[in-house]
Amino acid sequence: MAKKITFNNGTAEINLTVQSCFPYQYTTKTVLKLLINESDHTFAEIKELKNNVGDIIYSEDDVVKSEYSGFDFPDKGFLCRYTDTDGTFDIEITQKGDLDERVSAVEEAVEAIMIMLAGE
Repeated sequence: MAKKITFNNGTAEINLTVQSCFPYQYTTKTVLKLLINESDHTFAEIKELKNNVGDIIYSEDDVVKSEYSGFDFPDKGFLCRYTDTDGTFDIEITQKGDLDERVSAVEEAVEAIMIMLAGE
């Protein structure tokens, strides 16, 4: 059975073959866990998940099984570990929560104020 995820990195649609894809709860956050064989993809390909914009779509044999939203959380929500014993990349992507949205809004407002003050 061919399992894959499809996502968009802002410039192109990317497909990655996966061993497994499933969400789980960690404290108050949802985490999407992916296992990918090193023989299927390079770390450079996998690292493009950090640039995800939009949904991550999981399919088996080209049939969509699940769509995951809110996992476009660059730099803060991406973790990738490599297991040398079995050649597997273990990826976890944290879903952006309400608090994360509010913090981002405050950071953007502070940045805008700093730019405005620098211009005076």
